[in-house]
Amino acid sequence: MAFIATCAANPGTPLAPSPVVDVGWHSAVLHTRLYRELCTRLGGFVDHYPEPPKDPSGFRSDVIEFTLDTMRATGYEPDLELWAGPVESTITVAAQTWHSPACGPIQPMPTPQCLSEPDVKPRPA
Repeated sequence: MAFIATCAANPGTPLAPSPVVDVGWHSAVLHTRLYRELCTRLGGFVDHYPEPPKDPSGFRSDVIEFTLDTMRATGYEPDLELWAGPVESTITVAAQTWHSPACGPIQPMPTPQCLSEPDVKPRPA
């Protein structure tokens, strides 16, 4: 949750979760109503951009360190056990996936619009 809150508080900043934090983020996203309410309280919806599984050698520890520094600057103390890289983590995850600024910054987004019907406005929550 601290990672999501940090993303919402720092729009446009290139942040990325560790593989373990990403699994937690997936769990939050799947509870759509709760996730929407959380993002609303945080001030902006934080979209999730999934990437395909990657080789552990592609893990960007510099991006994770930047993310951790940004979390601290935002007022959160990260649980470092959740932020280990794919090789040194003692927590097993289903797939070796992670996100990097290469896919664009993870940031709050405006209310999604229906792509199949661009003139239809979303209903209020």
